[in-house]
Amino acid sequence: MILALRCSLLLLAIPCFITCPNIFRRCFRPFPLFNVLSKRLLAQCSLYFAIRCVVYGYPSTGGVLIKDGPDLLDMLFLSVPRIHPLQRSPSADEEDRFCNLMRRIGANFWPSKKEWIKVMMQLREITEEEEKVMVYGWPTDGVGVWVLRYGSASQMPLDFGRMSFAMNMDERIQIMKEYGAMFFEDVTQVKEFDGTSD
Repeated sequence: MILALRCSLLLLAIPCFITCPNIFRRCFRPFPLFNVLSKRLLAQCSLYFAIRCVVYGYPSTGGVLIKDGPDLLDMLFLSVPRIHPLQRSPSADEEDRFCNLMRRIGANFWPSKKEWIKVMMQLREITEEEEKVMVYGWPTDGVGVWVLRYGSASQMPLDFGRMSFAMNMDERIQIMKEYGAMFFEDVTQVKEFDGTSD
C-alpha cells in the first residue's frame, strides 16, 4: 500500500548506531561499502534495522520524509502493519495523504535519501531543520495538538525513552505534559503545519 519495511544487515555489524549516530559516524568508513549501501537504501521505501525501522514518505512536490525509529503508536497512527513489508503506493495522491500523516508523527524532510545517508556517514553537516525533533500528541477527541520541539536529539531528556512505552495517545500526551508540551487548539498555529519554519 504505502511503504516497504525490509531488513538490513547494517546495524547487525554496527549496533552502536541505534543509540548513538555519532559513534556510527566515527566507526563507519564510507568508502566502497557506502556506494553499496546507498544503492540498497535508495531502492527501498523503508527498512527494518536490528531493533527498529525507518519509514519513508515521498511527497509529490519532491524530497522525502523520513521517520527514523517510529514507535508503536506512530505505526498505528500511520495505519501500516508493524511487522510485514508493504510497497510504496503507486498513486501520488495516496502517497501525499500518507506524507501528511508522516508529518503528524514528526517525520523530517530531506532533499533525498542520499542526503540523509551522507549525514549519517558524516559526509556533510546536518542542517537545523533536518536535526530538529518534533513530537506530537493528538487528542482522541480530535481537538488540537500537543507539541514538544527539540533542536536535536541531544536536547531530549535522558529518560525520554519511556515515551515509546505509551500504549495510546492519551498516555503519550500525559508524558508529554510532564516534559512541558504546549497545546495548540488550532493546528495551523503550529509552524510545521502552516507551511513556515524558522
